[in-house]
Amino acid sequence: MPAAVGMTPLVVLGFLRVIVELDSRPARLAVGLIGLLFLLLVIAIVVSVPRTARLAVSSNRVELRGWFLRPRSFATQDVTTIVKARTSRTQVLLLDARGRRLLALNAPPWPRAGIDHVVDTIGAPIDLINTMAPKQLRTNYPGAVPFAYAHPLRFGILVNLAWIVLVIIVTVLVQL
Repeated sequence: MPAAVGMTPLVVLGFLRVIVELDSRPARLAVGLIGLLFLLLVIAIVVSVPRTARLAVSSNRVELRGWFLRPRSFATQDVTTIVKARTSRTQVLLLDARGRRLLALNAPPWPRAGIDHVVDTIGAPIDLINTMAPKQLRTNYPGAVPFAYAHPLRFGILVNLAWIVLVIIVTVLVQL
């Protein structure tokens, strides 16, 4: 995701270019406000997701809640394998019997002591992998690693193409 967020300044520059080329002051103001709102939304999501996420683990249940997160809840018995891997960061995957990811915990923002507590509380068998690229981890455990982490460059390009399409749409709408 950092690749997607890292391109945000280029999108803002695109909005600024559109603003400069518009003839009327209200149109400039409208495009400027739309660009500012999207920039603030991206910043709010990036900053708030790690800070608002709450993980509760008991001997029989795991629950994850947060502002921009889909609430997840599952029984600890559903976890058949815990994969502890060092990719670009320490990552722990809780997998079900079909090898599907129930939950992924990354060292930042989750503290390692908290991750170790989750692993100890669940008590499922652990596959320890010293070093592996996210793409390889995705190959070995299909569905365990999201596309954005396995292919950060492709994900960044897709997000930025969406931004560019948005800039074009706003430009066309404002000039009507």
